[in-house]
Amino acid sequence: MNIAIVRAFIALRKFVAQYGDIIEQLQDLKERIGNHDAQLNQIYEAI
Repeated sequence: MNIAIVRAFIALRKFVAQYGDIIEQLQDLKERIGNHDAQLNQIYEAI
């Protein structure tokens, strides 16, 4: 097997691993923002 092909697959695997971490972080941020929106709506209704 050509060494360039092996290197390409290794780079692809690293990219996929990093992409998965980014998706997880975005989901965490989405949950936080959703909670903040709900809290802000309660404040606006109280005012």
